[in-house]
Amino acid sequence: MKPPLDPQPPVIVITPPITYDPDPCASDDPPCECNDDCDEEEDKDEPEDKPEEEKKPCKDEANHKANPVVDMRIRPTASGNIDNGNYLGRSGNHYGIDIGEDGEPVYAMFDGTIRRVTNSHDDNKLWKDYTDQGPSAKTGNRVEYEAVVNGQTIYIQCWHMKNVQFSSSDVGSTITAGTILGYVGQTGNATATGSGGPHLHLQIRSNNNVGTILNPHDYLFSEYTFVNDKLANNGEPENDCDETL
Repeated sequence: MKPPLDPQPPVIVITPPITYDPDPCASDDPPCECNDDCDEEEDKDEPEDKPEEEKKPCKDEANHKANPVVDMRIRPTASGNIDNGNYLGRSGNHYGIDIGEDGEPVYAMFDGTIRRVTNSHDDNKLWKDYTDQGPSAKTGNRVEYEAVVNGQTIYIQCWHMKNVQFSSSDVGSTITAGTILGYVGQTGNATATGSGGPHLHLQIRSNNNVGTILNPHDYLFSEYTFVNDKLANNGEPENDCDETL
């Protein structure tokens, strides 16, 4: 007689519940394809804006020319006279050019050596409040550096700056073209009555303060248009370039 078979446990089949994805077009924020006027290109995430590269002044290394600031428009005096801000303006008594936008960096145009630094003046202090109104005070905060350009030694002076990046202890230090010297400001007699506001006064001499005053246009990349010896185009130069500092 055969032994009885062990009873088998019942087989239980578990069916997973059926789930349904909700209708995306019925949501509060339906995707683009739910609309007849869908433009898939617009629905794509916009790429993040890349930060703009900092603009730098133009230069022409082959011809030994460069700009010290990006904004090279010649600044008028308070009367609106642009020619007064140009070289030999103010009846021949203006020995540099007035350029630059308030707060923009002032760059060394050429390799050189620091020869003088003044950085003790408060920006926007009125000229009438200066206890010393002598020749050294009228420049405000300034950096002067010596450079050899096309075989000639010249002294480049940058006046009226704020946030000068050098001190008197840096005199004798070498700098390279493109070094930030300071920022366009309004120190010294740039706040005097008749001044046109913040600007960089760029002056170039052949031998420090006692040397012959040179025409800064001979060393600038930017070129200006003159009509009957008067600045045209509101003092705006041709400023497109392939090289920068």
